[in-house]
Amino acid sequence: GSATYCKATKDDMTLVFGPGYNVITFPKPKSPVIYGVAPIDLTAKASSDLAVKYVVSGPGKIIDSHYLKVTGPGTIEVTAEQPGNTDYSKAKPVKWPIVVDKKSSAVAEANP
Repeated sequence: GSATYCKATKDDMTLVFGPGYNVITFPKPKSPVIYGVAPIDLTAKASSDLAVKYVVSGPGKIIDSHYLKVTGPGTIEVTAEQPGNTDYSKAKPVKWPIVVDKKSSAVAEANP
């Protein structure tokens, strides 16, 4: 305190912090692509810097954790997920469709 102000009282306080916010940035992959295309590099990032996992439905599969190998014509849905941890919340998944067209006749002749 002072001549102008009273002495402050001591007040104990406990602060509790929850997990940090976590969001996925996943640029839209090229679509459509032609069946036979080289594996597509998927570039999703989590704001937490934790690893992103990809889940695929349709004619494709993930190789080397972030490449999409096209296994046939049709529509592939790629979902980027990040489940969080004790420091960061689960991120909302981001999903993109990729349309895969059959090989063109020129590609089919070059790669029988």
